[in-house]
Amino acid sequence: MKPFHGANPAKILAAIYRDCAPEQVVSLLFWSDAPPFRTVAAGEQWSRLQVILGCTEVYNALGISSLPGQIPADFHYATGLETIGTLANLLQHGGVHQRFVDDYEHALWESRQFLDAALLDYYETAEAYSCHARWCDWFIGDEILDETVLLGNRGDWWLLAVTGTD
Repeated sequence: MKPFHGANPAKILAAIYRDCAPEQVVSLLFWSDAPPFRTVAAGEQWSRLQVILGCTEVYNALGISSLPGQIPADFHYATGLETIGTLANLLQHGGVHQRFVDDYEHALWESRQFLDAALLDYYETAEAYSCHARWCDWFIGDEILDETVLLGNRGDWWLLAVTGTD
């Protein structure tokens, strides 16, 4: 089975590569059987994220061997249609030198195009995490560009991590 019904984030990645080199981006579609969301408490969210991100594919993609035991950065949680905005915010924020897309309308359009295909227009079970800081050793961590979006739907997950310097 292909995560997200085989939807391909190629257009979103092309927008990100306008300002980032390939080694500054990790895009990974994977499966993770995580416990259900319970509270927005940071500690509980980090415990859940450790399960989601704790799979071999993520470790290999990021070149890490473990995740921190304590929450290293704030992860913001969103559900349903808010997931469109989570991805659009990353595209609108952009890279070091320019935004990944020309304007917010384009960011929303690209986000919705991908998520409509990935979720088959069924947003009720969609969820997203976003982080604007370093949370593992893969990130450069100079706070110029350390961004993560993690989109999920019933065990299907897409990790999109971007890092960079001036």
